[in-house]
Amino acid sequence: MKQSAVKVFKIVLTIVIGLTVTDEAFTQRSSSNTATSRRSRQQPAAQTPTPAAQQTPVSIQVQPNGVGGDVFYDFSQLSSSDNFRNIPWGASKEQVLSSDSSPRKETGDEYLILEGKLANTNVDISYFFWKGYFIKGAYLTTESFSDFSGYLEKYETLKEGLTKKYGSPMLDMIIWNDFEFKSKPERWLQALAQSHLEYVSYWQKDKIIISAKMVAINSRPAIKIEYFIDKFDAEIQQVDDSDILRDL
Repeated sequence: MKQSAVKVFKIVLTIVIGLTVTDEAFTQRSSSNTATSRRSRQQPAAQTPTPAAQQTPVSIQVQPNGVGGDVFYDFSQLSSSDNFRNIPWGASKEQVLSSDSSPRKETGDEYLILEGKLANTNVDISYFFWKGYFIKGAYLTTESFSDFSGYLEKYETLKEGLTKKYGSPMLDMIIWNDFEFKSKPERWLQALAQSHLEYVSYWQKDKIIISAKMVAINSRPAIKIEYFIDKFDAEIQQVDDSDILRDL
């Protein structure tokens, strides 16, 4: 029965959301899964997360067939969609840095991590790139709390802010991947750190998916908020010798 429930949960999550853009630094996999859904308890209204005041939108020019000329994605279709910190989808790393002046923490070929605040919380601000184009943004909390209630209160505050901006989440779940500590609330912080317990919510604004999660990152409880393009992988078209389109 537990495995059947997990399969149903995975199918529903895949169909409704189309979660296709991932990154190894943030992806958390569970070995034994069981999902339980519930409505989140009401919290006092929180300030909606807003971009830093010094940021200004930047414009982009995207080659019709991508950087290599063999892959196509029309970022112009996202011009009216919600964006991440006023950065247009498809922007280059240089354009991101010219628009977001937050202190730089780490940079790589396909990502950029800055430091900042979100709703009075210290966060890492991450930008992810595909072929030089910005396709995903994320906030990851860096503060620690001594008990489970500290993380839950922060998660609910950030989720409430997103709910005020985007409406009720289309999915709002508490997921128990392991029942060992479920009947022991005093052990829920440990359950969170060991990926036994996860809180997950999703919203959609046009073609953009927004998620809020309370999960373990490298065995440390954390809250992350992500903005990414719905079904991005499925819409990247690559033509083979037979002129047949396939999903990457």
